[in-house]
Amino acid sequence: MRLCNVFPDFESDSTKGTLRWYDYTDGHWSMLSVLPSDFTAVGTTELGSLHTLKQEFEKRRVKLATLVPASCESLRLWIGDVLAASKLTGDDLFFPMYADPTRHVAKLLDLVGDDDSTLSSHSIFVVGPDKRLKLYVSYPPGTGHNFGELLRTIDS
Repeated sequence: MRLCNVFPDFESDSTKGTLRWYDYTDGHWSMLSVLPSDFTAVGTTELGSLHTLKQEFEKRRVKLATLVPASCESLRLWIGDVLAASKLTGDDLFFPMYADPTRHVAKLLDLVGDDDSTLSSHSIFVVGPDKRLKLYVSYPPGTGHNFGELLRTIDS
C-alpha cells in the first residue's frame, strides 16, 4: 500500500455482522488497526485504549475498526477479556472487529509474512473520506501504537 493510493474495499464477517469497508466508512475518515493475533497482551491493551478514546474518534468523525486473523467467535470471546482487563463496563466495543481467519484481507493489504501463515506486522491504516490512504504505520507484532500521535496526525 502506498500513501495517496485508493485503499481497497473488502467485505468480511465482523463482531457487528458482515460489513463492507466502503459501506462502513462511507464519506468519513477511517482507521483500521490490524492486529497480528487474538488474545495477545498488546492487542488487549490497545483494544481497551481504543474503546476509551471513543469520544476523540467521534469528535473527528473517524470510523474505527480492527482486523484480526481469527474467527468471529474467538473475537467475541476476546472482547470479554478486553473489557475486563481494561476495567470497562458494557458487553461490547463501540467499533467492529473484522474477522480474517483465512487472511484474505491481510493478503490484500500485503501484511502476510513469507511463510504465508502469519501476519508480519502490527499495522494501522488511516484512510480519508476520498478512500485514499493518508497514513500507514507498521510495527513489529509485539509493539503497541501511540494513539495520541495517531489522533494528532489525523488532526493535521
